[in-house]
Amino acid sequence: MTEPYQMAREFHKIFAPEPPEKPTAFSIERGSFRAGFKAEEIVEFLYGAAQGDEQTFHELVGKLHESIDQAQKKVLAKAEVVEDPLIAEVDALTDLLYFTYGSFALIGVDPQPIFEIVHRANLGKLFPDGKPRYHPVTNKVLKPEDWQKNYAPEPLIKKELDRQKGKADSF
Repeated sequence: MTEPYQMAREFHKIFAPEPPEKPTAFSIERGSFRAGFKAEEIVEFLYGAAQGDEQTFHELVGKLHESIDQAQKKVLAKAEVVEDPLIAEVDALTDLLYFTYGSFALIGVDPQPIFEIVHRANLGKLFPDGKPRYHPVTNKVLKPEDWQKNYAPEPLIKKELDRQKGKADSF
């Protein structure tokens, strides 16, 4: 089994830009792109939490906006000098990982097999010429036309969750 970090590194070696050989802070632009990717996934998470109910979803997104505003005020109130942006970024990313793994623990799901499913789906985003394509505004990796049919992870995630639920039922 490959660790999630190694799988993500493999993805980024294929779907440039390549990760640096030594730790390097993000530029302001790349940091913004990376935060945007995370925000999109958080909004997707909220849609799932709302169980597809549009009104509840809108309310949850509104609460997320409030949380972002509160977090912004909290960070600015600290008024800490950022001597090394790499330290600040790594600290925040590690906290995100901790919260994410904690969320998996709180719903009783082992994320490792699911991460592997998503990794295979992400590697399926190469186009027939063996090259990736990117959205011109968001810079997100685009999916080839056959991706949904051949690589969509949701059916495999469902199967893995059913396996984990069955495993839990057998105790």
